[in-house]
Amino acid sequence: MKKVILLLLMITFLQCTYNTRYYRNYETLGQLMINEEIGDVINSEEREKYDLFKEIQGFISATLYGLPDAGYETHIETTDKELRAVTRTPLAIEILRDYIDRYEEIREDKTAFERDWQIVAYDDLGQPITRVELKRVGTPATNGCGYGCCLLGSVSTGLIGVYIFDPEGDAYNVVSTLCGAPGGLIGSAAGAYIGGEIDNKKAIEAIKKARKPF
Repeated sequence: MKKVILLLLMITFLQCTYNTRYYRNYETLGQLMINEEIGDVINSEEREKYDLFKEIQGFISATLYGLPDAGYETHIETTDKELRAVTRTPLAIEILRDYIDRYEEIREDKTAFERDWQIVAYDDLGQPITRVELKRVGTPATNGCGYGCCLLGSVSTGLIGVYIFDPEGDAYNVVSTLCGAPGGLIGSAAGAYIGGEIDNKKAIEAIKKARKPF
């Protein structure tokens, strides 16, 4: 049984992979209009007013360029260099517009804003990361650790139940099956939850890394 559980552990870790290639493979479209007040360029005063790009030193302006499927590329001009940063969250520009339009309300309490847009974290520039994007970076075939830990919990806990009530392994009798099955269900649920939490944390880390200004 140890060999079986070890094999399941290896499968689980192999499934914990994340794909952010879409952050490198894209073509930019035209400049985006943010809103009527700001226009298509965020200047230093607007940056201060709306608390944007706060980690950038010597900020002068930021211009957003649309991307074909989701998000935008931000060109940031500073006093000594020009930076670029990419956001690939679906509806990213709509989220930014809503944030600016409702800034006074959101500044007091972000709860409703984050719930409406399913925001789970922020990158180094303060741009939101949504639950929709977390799903996108999981391995397409496995969706990351969630399925792996679910499988691990289900099979390993079920095997333990069977092993306890049928230690000789000579027959999967009714008692061992009845005890192993609930154990498998409990392990599956616990594994899915734990794996999902690992998945989300690792996916957020991968997105933050992909979004670092360059």
